[in-house]
Amino acid sequence: MKRTFIALPVSPSSEWTLLVEKIRHQLQKQKIKWVKQELLHLTLAFLGDTNEELINEISRALTGIAPHHHAFTLSFRGMGLFPDKALWIGIENNTALNQLAEHVHETISHFGFQHPQMFSPHITIGRPKEKGLTPVITHALAPYQNHLIHRQEITQFSFYESIFSREGPEYRPIASYALTEKST
Repeated sequence: MKRTFIALPVSPSSEWTLLVEKIRHQLQKQKIKWVKQELLHLTLAFLGDTNEELINEISRALTGIAPHHHAFTLSFRGMGLFPDKALWIGIENNTALNQLAEHVHETISHFGFQHPQMFSPHITIGRPKEKGLTPVITHALAPYQNHLIHRQEITQFSFYESIFSREGPEYRPIASYALTEKST
């Protein structure tokens, strides 16, 4: 079994990086596990433990998705907290993203993976390591609730394997799928 997920790679801008560093500095006394910048991604579907025999079949099925979707621009706006779970950067509502996620979920459901009740796109930037930090974190993030943080052209999505080690997680791409170029 391999732990897998399907996601959009994210490339933070310098403004994004500076803002996260500012928040990290404000919350430096709090026990928070920060996500390394090179691991940031927007999860379209979390498969979890995946039978290795299915991985190639899933990858072939995902290949069929990309030609049906054009590249699109995502706007990353606002910061928030899922209490005691995750600090996040939000995503502005985006029809192209929602359609891609829906197509991915429909495709993987043929392999027995559950379709989530609701797709809630966000980028996890940190995880509180103790309960009760909600008021402190919420206060630090409040000025950025509606702040435009970054825009990024999305040209592909990827199928990843998640490997855990003492140094932290590593996300290895199994395959990447190029979206159709934007029509002009």
